[in-house]
Amino acid sequence: MSSHDINTAHTRFQSAAELHDLSLRPELSSDCRAETSVITLYEIRTMLNDSRGVLNGWNNNQVSPCYFPSISCNQDQKVISITLSSSGLSGFLSPSIGKLLYLQQLLLNDNNITGGIPQELGNLSSLTTLKLGGNSLNGSIPDSLGRLSKLQNLNLADNNLSGEIPKRLLQVSHYRYRQGYILQAILCLVLHSSDNCGSNNSTLKVVLASIAGAITLLVIIVLFLLWWQRMRHRSEIYIDVPGQHDHNLEFGQIKRFSWRELQIATNNFNEQNVLGKGGFGKVYKGVLSDIKLNEPALDWPTRVRIALGAARGLEYLHEHCNPKIIHRDVKAANVLLDGNFEAVVGDFGLAKMIDRERNTVTTGVRGTMGHIAPEYLKTGRPSVKTDIFGYGVMLLEIVTGERAVFPEFSEGDSEIMLNDQVKRLVQGGRLTDIVDHNLDNAYDLQDLEKMIQIALLCTHMEPHLRPAMSEVVQMLEGNVVPAEQWEEWQVAELARRHQHEMNQQRRLFSFSEESLNIQEAIQLSSGR
Repeated sequence: MSSHDINTAHTRFQSAAELHDLSLRPELSSDCRAETSVITLYEIRTMLNDSRGVLNGWNNNQVSPCYFPSISCNQDQKVISITLSSSGLSGFLSPSIGKLLYLQQLLLNDNNITGGIPQELGNLSSLTTLKLGGNSLNGSIPDSLGRLSKLQNLNLADNNLSGEIPKRLLQVSHYRYRQGYILQAILCLVLHSSDNCGSNNSTLKVVLASIAGAITLLVIIVLFLLWWQRMRHRSEIYIDVPGQHDHNLEFGQIKRFSWRELQIATNNFNEQNVLGKGGFGKVYKGVLSDIKLNEPALDWPTRVRIALGAARGLEYLHEHCNPKIIHRDVKAANVLLDGNFEAVVGDFGLAKMIDRERNTVTTGVRGTMGHIAPEYLKTGRPSVKTDIFGYGVMLLEIVTGERAVFPEFSEGDSEIMLNDQVKRLVQGGRLTDIVDHNLDNAYDLQDLEKMIQIALLCTHMEPHLRPAMSEVVQMLEGNVVPAEQWEEWQVAELARRHQHEMNQQRRLFSFSEESLNIQEAIQLSSGR
C-alpha cells in the first residue's frame, strides 16, 4: 500500500472518529441529534471512494436514514437492506457496519473494495444475505461470520481471501467462496494427504456438498422430463359427476353438468371444438339443449350494491395499497359475486404495481376493447385514471345491461361504443331509454341519474378531470353528484362535440373541393 493510500485511509478513520465523537456530545439533545444509523451510514461512506456519486445522499444532517439512496427500512425506521451492487465503489469497508443490528441484506458485490472483511459483521444477527464477491478483499474470512445463524445466501467469490472457511458457513443454503478452495479440496481428495491441505475437512465438505447438489439437481431434471413425456401421451381421463345445481355457491345461474352432458355438448370432446388452452387444460365450445336459466335479472338495489362494492375495491387498490396497484382490465366480467351478491374485484392477470409517488408506468397496451381509456391507447402508459375510465364503462354496463361495444352496428359508425351511445341519449333527455328494460321500470330515477352522471365523469376524455375512486365511493354513498363537476363535464362535452362537427365539415369540404378539381381536370383533358 502506498504512503498516499495510508494517509488517505488515516484521514478517513480520523473523520469517522470525529463524527462518532460528535454524535456522543452531551450538549446535543436526543431530539436534535441525528439518528444513530444516519451517523453509522455516514461513517461507512467516509471509508469508501464513490466515483459515480451513488452515495451523495448519505449526509449526516438527515433525520432518518430511510431517505438515503440504496437503503431500505422496516416500519420502525430501522435499516434492513443496503443495495450497492456494481456501483463503482472502492476504498475500505468500515467496521461501523456492525452497528446496523437490524440489517438483513448487505449487497456490495462487483465493486473494487479492498482491505479485510470486518470482524464486526458477526454482530449482524439478523443478516440473511451477504454478497461481497467480485471485489479486491484480502485476508481471511472472519470467524465471527460463523455467528450469523440466519444467514442463507453468501457470496465471497472472486476476492483475494485465504485461510479456512468457518464451519458454520458451510451450512449456508447458497454460498460461493473462490475457486482456490474448490481446487484445493479436489487435490486433497485425490492425494489423500492432509499435510498439503490447510482446511481439509472444511473444503471436503464444500466439494461433497457441491457434488451432491449437482447430482440431486440432475436426478430431479431427469425425473421431470420422464414425467412430462408421459403426461404428453396419456389419454385424457374424465370423472363423471351427477348433474345438479351447486347449492354451495348459489350464484343463481351456475349449474354443474354431468360428464355425459358435456360429452354430448362438445361432440365427444372433438378437437375441432377446442377454443384454446389455458393453465388448467383445454377450453371447448359446447352446444346445450333444454337448458333453462333459473333466475330473473338482477334488481336495481343489487346493481347499486355491486357498483359500490367494485368502487370500494378499486379505491383500496389505488389509494390504500403500497405500492399501489393498477388493474388494467376493469370490466363487469372481472367483478365476481358471492352468494349475497357482494362484489369482489378479480382477475389480476394484467395488473401492475407502481410506487405511490408515481402516477403512470410504461407498458404495452392491454385490456378489453371498449374499456380502454383513449390516452392509454395513444401513449401505452396506464394509470389509476385509466382504471377509472374502465370503471365508468362498467357502471354503464350495470345500468344498461349492454356490452361496452355494439358489434351489430354498421362498420365505421361513430356510436359503436356504449359510452358514446349513452352520451347521445343523455343529451337528448332520454334517460329512461338507457336503463335495462329487464328491470320493468322498477328503479329509482334519482339513483339512475346519479349513476349515469358518475359513469360519464369517470369516462371524461381528459384524464385529470376524472374523479378519484374515493370520490366515486362518496358520490355513490351520497345522494347527488357535485353540481360544479357535472356542469364542467357538460361544457367540456359540448365543446368536444362542436369540435368534432367542425372537423367533419372540414373533411366534407376538403372532399368536395377535391372532387371538383378532379372533375375540372377530366373536362380539360377531354377532346375538343
